[in-house]
Amino acid sequence: MTKEPVSNQTKRGFVTAYNELCKANGIEWTKPKYKVIEPVPLIPTKVRVERVIAASSRRYAVIFTLMAETAVEAEELHKTHRNQMSLEERTIRITGRKGHDSNIYKLKAETRDMLCDYLTRNTEDYPFPKAKMMGQMWIRYRNRAANKF
Repeated sequence: MTKEPVSNQTKRGFVTAYNELCKANGIEWTKPKYKVIEPVPLIPTKVRVERVIAASSRRYAVIFTLMAETAVEAEELHKTHRNQMSLEERTIRITGRKGHDSNIYKLKAETRDMLCDYLTRNTEDYPFPKAKMMGQMWIRYRNRAANKF
């Protein structure tokens, strides 16, 4: 049985836990620092995003188009109230979360039309599904697009 080397992120977690134990018991020690190298995120290209949108249902095509056009996260879209959307002015006001800034985004005409149709079908005050569901559906439609293309 071979042992895998422990990553710096795991070491940092152990050190943090041990540091709290030392604080609670009045033990003095010098906390070592471990630098965690974050991997570069895999950002899909515009073509791949469009393929996923093409493979998705009408409901999620609107959601994914909005997310791609405005670069908002699923949680931000989920927390968007119906009165934050102005279809006449083709704008949507997003309240930032997780350190993101709030902003008003101008929508393309075709996106506005899709959103208008979406809002007539979904009459709730918060018409967008939960962030977890959007993520699950993205994975489903991404896999469908991968098999198709």
